Amino acid sequence: MANVAEQHLPVVQKPKRANVQIVNEATSLMPSQNKSADLSLSLEPTERRKQWLGLIIMGMSAMSFSCMAMLVRISAVYFSIVDIVLARSATQLVLSLASCAVLGINPLGKYGVRKWLFFRALVGSIGLILFFYSLTRLPMLEATSLFFLGPTFTAIVSYLVLNEPYTLFDGVCSVGCLFGIILVWKPKYALGHPVADPTAGVYNMDPSQLAEDEMARSFAILCAVAGAIMSAIAYISVRKVGKGTHLMVHSVYFAVISCVLCIGGVFVMPPNTLLQEDWSSYTLLGLMALFSFAGQCFLNQGVQMVPAGLGALMRICDIVFAYLSGVFVLHEYPDSLCVSGVCLIVGMTTTLSIHKWQVQKIRALELRKQRSRERV
Repeated sequence: MANVAEQHLPVVQKPKRANVQIVNEATSLMPSQNKSADLSLSLEPTERRKQWLGLIIMGMSAMSFSCMAMLVRISAVYFSIVDIVLARSATQLVLSLASCAVLGINPLGKYGVRKWLFFRALVGSIGLILFFYSLTRLPMLEATSLFFLGPTFTAIVSYLVLNEPYTLFDGVCSVGCLFGIILVWKPKYALGHPVADPTAGVYNMDPSQLAEDEMARSFAILCAVAGAIMSAIAYISVRKVGKGTHLMVHSVYFAVISCVLCIGGVFVMPPNTLLQEDWSSYTLLGLMALFSFAGQCFLNQGVQMVPAGLGALMRICDIVFAYLSGVFVLHEYPDSLCVSGVCLIVGMTTTLSIHKWQVQKIRALELRKQRSRERV
């Protein structure tokens, strides 16, 4: 009888921790389950060692994605963009199905969320194709930084679709990202400077060729931005799927939809006949796909082990490795305007992500206090 009164008390639910992620190709497919929402490491020795290991794993993820992007750039000399994405997706499909078999997971997922799994895979696959295309037409640093715009578009799409708050601070960060895009784009033809073809490494001085190169560059930039928007939509759709769906189920759907889109694209896009393919070129494709899968696995493991704030800051490593790979391997030397634009995009995006996390953390604390007072 003593428990009768307790049954009428309001149930206090533990508020969900805000999850801060950079939304792009190098984005975890699953929400973080780490309970430590902080910008610093834990003081408890065992937990601190775990978090340090998580930071190392996230660094390995950034390095893997950088190697993937670099191999995409090199493979573009031998293969079309649909061939590259198809190789990446087919490898991911085989490894994901094998993982599902080993772990005893149904690759189709739960019946009630399959339509959202399909939708998430569709928009994510389109974003991946757009990102890979931009990688073949832009320097690595530029393509990676533009695809880094995911959190900005996530905030905007969440406001338009989910009616989530969009504050003045969010708007300031978005405008800052817009200026960063302009600095990265810097239409050189309009300024009277020669335009470099990043795949050829030469400068074309003919005016008509300059205009054509500038149009191609502008289209690649638009593809990178559109890819970031697609990835933001894909990230939001993960909320509809929920946390009960295993990572490998997401991976299977993503790989299947990407393969279907690329197989259709093979009959539309002409093959790349610049150079004759040999076994070394196919080796590049295989390595690219393996680095992509490894990077995603490292990332999904890392975000479960580190605090949310540090996880957001660690994603800056993607930009650092892209810069190092571009300079020391591909010999791409960005000018001061490009570097300024990249720093502006990364700074505004990271600031926006951490600000969102802090706001949601405060709201969760206020909600907990309110429910505690109601219970008393």
